[in-house]
Amino acid sequence: MKKRNLIIAFAAVVMLLCAVMPKAMAYFTTYVRVQGGIPLKMESITRLEEDVKKNHKDVVVYHDGTVPCYVRATAIAPTGVTLQYEPGEGWVDGGDGYYYYEKMLSGKSNTTVLRVSITVPDTKPENEMNIIVVYESTTSLDEEGKPIWDNVAKYEETVEGGSGNE
Repeated sequence: MKKRNLIIAFAAVVMLLCAVMPKAMAYFTTYVRVQGGIPLKMESITRLEEDVKKNHKDVVVYHDGTVPCYVRATAIAPTGVTLQYEPGEGWVDGGDGYYYYEKMLSGKSNTTVLRVSITVPDTKPENEMNIIVVYESTTSLDEEGKPIWDNVAKYEETVEGGSGNE
């Protein structure tokens, strides 16, 4: 009697497994079987190059990444020093202290020159000073396709320049 109950229980388990197994195999072969892969590296890599002259800097932003981006730039000078911008083609004054490059940078591309000139008052001593150029890049766009500038990474480049009185 015990042997018979054991055989019936074993047969029931085998039948249950046979009923469930095709569904389990279908799930694992459809959804889990994956081999290999392709690494994707999507980056927006930008860098700033400055050519420092007597009383101005020529600024160019280079894009070396794979994701297209927009850029903007501004400069910071010591108190009493006046900054003037001479934007090259594509640069537009945003009215908020930044100059925006209108075209999206993609691939191995760069902006045109944004010249930042300084005027030092006669009362300032003749010595070297730092003019800091801050630029930002963004890949985020709003619903209208315009760049979103909130919460973007800022990049500062400091290069010593002349006082403009040389």
